[in-house]
Formats: sequence, structure tokens, C-alpha cells
Amino acid sequence: MKVDASPPPEARILRAARRRFESLGYRSSGVAQIARDAGVAAGTIYRHFASKEAILVRVVTDLNQEWLRVARDALAEPGRPLERIARLGAASVEFNHRHRIFAAVLERDAELLYAPLLDDLYTAVMHDNVAMLAAVIREGVADGSLAEIDPEKAAYVLFVAGRALYGLHDHPYADLLPVLTKIVSDGLLPRQEAPRV
Repeated sequence: MKVDASPPPEARILRAARRRFESLGYRSSGVAQIARDAGVAAGTIYRHFASKEAILVRVVTDLNQEWLRVARDALAEPGRPLERIARLGAASVEFNHRHRIFAAVLERDAELLYAPLLDDLYTAVMHDNVAMLAAVIREGVADGSLAEIDPEKAAYVLFVAGRALYGLHDHPYADLLPVLTKIVSDGLLPRQEAPRV
């Protein structure tokens, strides 16, 4: 008896949609094209997803879960909080380079994606990333390696600053990230008491 080893239709649809969204953009990708690329009938897509928008949400949700695994691995390695945050930034550069549709969500690239949907996706991704950064900052505040600061607000500022740098096109993100890290590290370190004379 021959066993079919091909992935199930839903997985093929998601893989085809992701490739198409990343290479051509959301607006330029139709359900019929996704179906053709996945090797399924267009009707099969609608058995798994209500719309092209639903496919995009699932693609980005899956990518966010993949990113969170990569990010947690980067943060789990030993080191002081600022070293771990710097590793997270480096992992982010590499991940966003490989996954254009994920980067488009973070950049709020309205040319690539549909604007109202983009806001919802961005909010979900931002929430996960801010929570992850806040946990590391909270650890640093607790162990005294970081200054007393509101971890959630600091994490939000770091996330937004990183995203703003990513959207710049006159300097590569990979070149700017170490500068941001240096500014942040000097600004987050506890102040040293001046020696008393």
C-alpha cells in the first residue's frame, strides 16, 4: 500500500501563500494563484480559510510563533540582560531578513499589506515582543544590572525604536542596531556614585 507523504492541503496553502505574499505582496496575490501554487483547487482553500485575509492572518500568526521561539532561544543563552537584549536584536535582524512578510507587518508597510488588517497584526506582534523584552528588563532591574525603570514602558520604547530603525533605508538596520544598543546600554546602567572626598 502506497502512503502519500505530501503535506496536507492546509500546510501547502499556507506555504504557497507565504511565498507569494513575501515575493509579490498581499495585494498582488490572489486566491486562485495561491491555490495553483499549492496544487489545490480554489474551493479547497475555502474549506480551510474564509478569505485571503484569513490566510494572511494565519501566515503572520505562524511566523510570529516561529519568531517567538527564535527570540526565546536567543534570550535563554547566558549573559547579563543587556547582552541578551543585544542577542535578541541580532536575531531580529536575521529573522526579518529571511521573512519579508513578517518584516512588512513590523514596518507597517501599507504598500505590501492591507492597512486595517496591518494594524491588528502589528498590535499582536508588538504585544508579544514587548512582553518578552519587559521580562528581561524586569530581571535586570531586580538584580541591579539595570537602572530602576518601568519594564513595560522601557520595553515598548526599545521595540518602537528598533522598528523605527528597521524602516530606514539610508542606513542598514544591522549597522544601526549596535548604535542603538550602545545608547541604550549607557542609558540603562545604574548611575555610579561619585567618590566622596
